[in-house]
Amino acid sequence: MADGPTSTDKLPRPVVAGIVLAAGHGTRFGRPKYAATLGGKRLVDLAIDLMRPHCRDVVVVLPVGHEWEGRSVNAVVPGGATRTESLRAALPHLDPEVDIVVTHDCVRPLASAEQVRAGV
Repeated sequence: MADGPTSTDKLPRPVVAGIVLAAGHGTRFGRPKYAATLGGKRLVDLAIDLMRPHCRDVVVVLPVGHEWEGRSVNAVVPGGATRTESLRAALPHLDPEVDIVVTHDCVRPLASAEQVRAGV
């Protein structure tokens, strides 16, 4: 039996990683997802900005043959033919210590910080 209430501050925090999926063709936007912009910012950068405060690590998935030109991330990997294949391509690049993986397809640029926190 415990001597008193347990503070959640003393519980270990899970290690969270984020995967930003940007390997699609971007047919909705008329150009590849990683290059599409909203309000002058690339969708992929908006997704990274959304994930970074909640995730220790961030992995970006780009179309095969494309180089990453952007802010620092933990890894950049080539995607697959489908969203699922792209996600599977990113998973091996996560640190084994990761407890929770949050994914964000940058084609949905209006995700909120509350939605990311809900996944954590």
